[in-house]
Amino acid sequence: MGFFGGIGILFYGLFMLLVLGLGIVWFYFSLRFFRQATEYYQSELNDRAKKYEQMSELLAKFDQLVDVLKVK
Repeated sequence: MGFFGGIGILFYGLFMLLVLGLGIVWFYFSLRFFRQATEYYQSELNDRAKKYEQMSELLAKFDQLVDVLKVK
């Protein structure tokens, strides 16, 4: 059987359960991290789109103002 016999198998099994548990915990937190990262990235893209729309509206208003001033 080995040096420790049955108790060695027991310790090896407990060690493997610990490694498996740590792997599952690591997988859970990595999924959670990437989900939060994608939500943050999506919110940044939405903010950028809103700013682009606002700048387009301001540019259109500025063009109208320039046209009005050209007429006078």
